[in-house]
Amino acid sequence: RRPAIILCSIIMILSSLSFLLVNSVALMVIVRLIYGLVYGFSFPLTTTLISEITPPKIRSKIIITMTFFTTIGKLLGLLIGYICLNSLTKGNWRLMMVLNCIPAIAIFLGGVFFIKESPRFLICRE
Repeated sequence: RRPAIILCSIIMILSSLSFLLVNSVALMVIVRLIYGLVYGFSFPLTTTLISEITPPKIRSKIIITMTFFTTIGKLLGLLIGYICLNSLTKGNWRLMMVLNCIPAIAIFLGGVFFIKESPRFLICRE
C-alpha cells in the first residue's frame, strides 16, 4: 500500500502542475478529472493503511483526526482560491492549481520517509 500512496501523490503533483499547460476547457476538464479520480482513490487507501497500523485502542481517534485534517485541507483550498482569484472570472487560476500540489508534495515526502508497510500486509505477503 505504501507504493500506492506514493504513486497517487506523484500523479496528484503531476496533474496539479499540468494545469500550467492547459490551453482549452476540454483539456482542463480531463486534467481535473484525473486529479479528482486520484484523490478519490487515495483517501480510502490512506484510511485503510492508518486503520491497519494503529492499535485498536486509539484507532477511532486517529481516523477522526485524519478526517479533521481533510476538512482543514479543503479550507486551505478555499484560502488559496481567495488569495489567487479576484472574482469568478478573473485571477490567477493557474497559480491556484499549482499551489494545490503542496499537500500532495507533503504526502509524497511523508510516504517516502515515514510510512512503513503495515504488519498485516507483510504477514499476507509471506
